[in-house]
Amino acid sequence: MRVSAIIIAAFLVLNALLTMASLAQVYGSVSVAGGYSDNLFRSANSTDDGAGLASLKLGYEPGENWLVQYSGYGSMFQSYAERNYTVHNLGAMYYTSLQENDATTLNLYAGASSRFDRSAYSYYDYTQWMGRAKVRHNFTQTAFLTGSYQLRQRRYPDFNDLSYIEHYASMAFSISFQTRTSVRVGLDYGVKNYASLSVADNGNNSGDGTPGGGGMGHGGMGGGDNIGGNSHMGDRWNGMRRHYAGTNEDVHYLVYDNPSSNQAVVRLRVAQSLWKKAGIRVQYEHRFNLADRGRSYIGNTVDYLGEEELFDDPYSYEGPGGLVTFTQLMPLSMKMTVSAEVYDKTYSYPVVAVDPDVQSEEQRKDLELLAWVRWEKGFPGFGMLDRVSLYTTYYFIRNQSNTPFFDYYANSIQIGILGDF
Repeated sequence: MRVSAIIIAAFLVLNALLTMASLAQVYGSVSVAGGYSDNLFRSANSTDDGAGLASLKLGYEPGENWLVQYSGYGSMFQSYAERNYTVHNLGAMYYTSLQENDATTLNLYAGASSRFDRSAYSYYDYTQWMGRAKVRHNFTQTAFLTGSYQLRQRRYPDFNDLSYIEHYASMAFSISFQTRTSVRVGLDYGVKNYASLSVADNGNNSGDGTPGGGGMGHGGMGGGDNIGGNSHMGDRWNGMRRHYAGTNEDVHYLVYDNPSSNQAVVRLRVAQSLWKKAGIRVQYEHRFNLADRGRSYIGNTVDYLGEEELFDDPYSYEGPGGLVTFTQLMPLSMKMTVSAEVYDKTYSYPVVAVDPDVQSEEQRKDLELLAWVRWEKGFPGFGMLDRVSLYTTYYFIRNQSNTPFFDYYANSIQIGILGDF
């Protein structure tokens, strides 16, 4: 029933947009990719498997200043079909000039998204609503300032404690020089207000469903009737406790007594043209937690491919990070991109919170290295496709952690084809 509903909904959206094609511009892209990873779900319990990804993006312009967008993708696993899932996004954007010659512009966006999983992994499901306002002011042709505010609500039906409303504000100044150098300085500030407080510490089981009383558990991992319904650990670390999901003690998450979390991020990015059709981009960032940290799902099942925010919420750690990306345009419509990223993360909870067998009160610390190389080749379009690209990407990830479960490495390769229309 769930899969049928997804197919029908996607078909109706696609049909509605294509029906309006005669009235306005409709464009988009479609892609299909497949690959292999020796640690597909990124944990110390390495799982190798093949995986596929299919995606569709559509845009429709009903008027000069309006844009309606749909995007959706589905992940398919060769040996783990029960983990297959789809994600759908639908939104509308409005653009207007606030001054002559577009010196100041306003961009408004509103949208919703949902993730749908097979019944065995329905606890990944979420619904999200988002609204954003962005203003850009051009001081000159090479210098501008942007500011934005975003309101986002995300709900996990099986994780009421991890559902939240987020307020996120950003400001950035960008400038370009005659040396073909561009510099961008930015500051972000976010506040997450979680949907419920954790349960009162009564030293034993509550037996009444999700902590805070808001859950709608579907069984989830471990087969319990409610997430957190049968075991609430009394362990505390600075106002935080560990909660097990159902009867499976391998699946647990952390909840703070304080139902909010604040974080600031500063970023500096420099881009430089090197020689003909080549450029490099360098970025440094630092995250600062300003209040009690984000709630964290730390169970011994991880799926970074589909839900990184749930398993590695940026609000749950702080520290510096950076990336370097080199891009070279080559003859015959080819492009090569090489990138490396490093993040030094200090988490808000101790190692023992993740693995009680490791009796360490030291905070969890990770040093994450991500490197990837991508090659793509463009071809003339055919049929309804204006352009076709063939690409292949190799990824390497090394996460060095003082928490054994999160100490891992992963290699993966992906080959895909993308068509624009």
